[in-house]
Amino acid sequence: SFENYVLHHQFFAADPRADAEADSEHRKHGDHHLRSCNTVMAYRIHASDGDIGHVKGFLLDEKTWAIRYMIVNTSDWWRGHDVLISPQWIEDVRWDDNKVLVSLTRDQVKNAPPYSADLPIHRGQEMGLYEHYGRAGYWASEVELQNPEMEFIPPVESTTPPTEPG
Repeated sequence: SFENYVLHHQFFAADPRADAEADSEHRKHGDHHLRSCNTVMAYRIHASDGDIGHVKGFLLDEKTWAIRYMIVNTSDWWRGHDVLISPQWIEDVRWDDNKVLVSLTRDQVKNAPPYSADLPIHRGQEMGLYEHYGRAGYWASEVELQNPEMEFIPPVESTTPPTEPG
């Protein structure tokens, strides 16, 4: 089953100055794109047509430690519910402006299913999220890689509800 962890600010370091110093060192001597999650916390999220909120946290895949979702708080713009946005939908990160640009519209985010940290994420919920945004799920390529002998056939969208056999 899909398990996840929510990464909050205090998870990585008790002293935010240590993160800032580590990020500075990475930019000087290593990968200038490498940042701690603490650094990205509270970055503004900008949709294709305006600001939509800020990064509140992250959900990780327990098995691969891949960041599956950013938890975005929309309270600065909309009713204040949290939504999930996949890192696959990030167009750009403007480090100097503390801003993450995503390839979504404000309306898509406004109508997205709300996220609750009290409820575990399951594949059906993820499928609904990706369907809402009109995107293919990350798991499609994982299935293809795990089963290279299988031909990948993308799902067909249906406008009629499925009928019961019989």
